[in-house]
Amino acid sequence: MTEWIGPDRSPARAVLDLMLQEDQLQHMEINMREGPCLSRVARFALTYSSFLKERPDAVRKRLLAKTLGVPSLGTNDEFFAPFV
Repeated sequence: MTEWIGPDRSPARAVLDLMLQEDQLQHMEINMREGPCLSRVARFALTYSSFLKERPDAVRKRLLAKTLGVPSLGTNDEFFAPFV
């Protein structure tokens, strides 16, 4: 494969690495939107637990609900902080 793509720092290798990363991120996004509402929110909280612990006011409930396809996570524009 190295002969076909080129050395580690070649433009072709960089493009392939970016394509593979993008594919992985798309699959992760699809997986985050599968299952019941509670499962989607729990999966998000577990996946990003270290980020959420450090920044409890970083994610607004309304944005998270829209991203995960959840009807509502709160009546106002509160922050999602499951570890506070």
